[in-house]
Amino acid sequence: MASCQVYWSSEKFVEYVGIPCLSTHAFHPAACAAALFAGRCIPGHTGRMIEPSHVTVLIPTYNEAENISLIIDEVFHVDPALSVLVLDDNSPDGTAAIVEAKKRQYPRLRILKRMHDRGFARSYLDGFRRVLAEGASAAVITMDADFSHEPKEIPHLLRVLNNGAGVALGSRHVKGGKFLGISLWRRVLSRFANSYARAILGLPIHDCTSGYIAMSTSALRALDLNSFRSEGYGFLFELKHRLHRSGCRLVEHPVRWPDRHQGKSKISKKIIWESFLLPWKIKFSAGAIDAAQHKTRVSYPPST
Repeated sequence: MASCQVYWSSEKFVEYVGIPCLSTHAFHPAACAAALFAGRCIPGHTGRMIEPSHVTVLIPTYNEAENISLIIDEVFHVDPALSVLVLDDNSPDGTAAIVEAKKRQYPRLRILKRMHDRGFARSYLDGFRRVLAEGASAAVITMDADFSHEPKEIPHLLRVLNNGAGVALGSRHVKGGKFLGISLWRRVLSRFANSYARAILGLPIHDCTSGYIAMSTSALRALDLNSFRSEGYGFLFELKHRLHRSGCRLVEHPVRWPDRHQGKSKISKKIIWESFLLPWKIKFSAGAIDAAQHKTRVSYPPST
């Protein structure tokens, strides 16, 4: 039971153990002992409070020179104890140079300059590998550089993790979620894409396309990062599907979806078409992926 991960919510103790806690979201020794005795635990949650100093925010960038400085300021304004790792795909507009200059202002800011095998999914996978290899973070948050993900929601996402979830999703499609300045066709596209992916993949969430995600590193370690198949924004479907199939509990937190501050959206017709096909590819390959994960265990070197 050394790897058991305990959820502190009373409702989930009733579901998993049958013994309620005295408070809704609090540490309860009796319930913890009952969970350990029963051998019940929830993958992805360590049972320890995740502090901002043990959280890394991953921000992938390509030609985000107009936004990157502002989004970095906003993240560290929320909590200067956070760490930020920018994943730059060799942006020709000088995004990396701006980040390098900001490092003098923020000692917990770093950049991973990716020169080869570029792309949205590859960027995040490299970011995950870096964070896991370093071993200093208890959680990872993924967010866009264009302010479509508001940094002020970071404490709320961490609260969801600390209340027992393995994954906290910033969701636009639950009560309290909002679309701000988003065109009608994009709202319709988002709702259709989410209903479509949810129906095919059987995901117990309303916002399958959200890229605003907080994950415990223990949840990430349960995945074989080398076996991901998606290349574009469909990666978000696959990531959530893998996390769900690993037994991780996904909880949605309502967020607003404002339009990007500066620059152009990178969503194209090609990306939309690929995302339409991807849920089927993920569904049909799930068995092979599970078999590969069972055979392959990725090890990460300790931090030096």
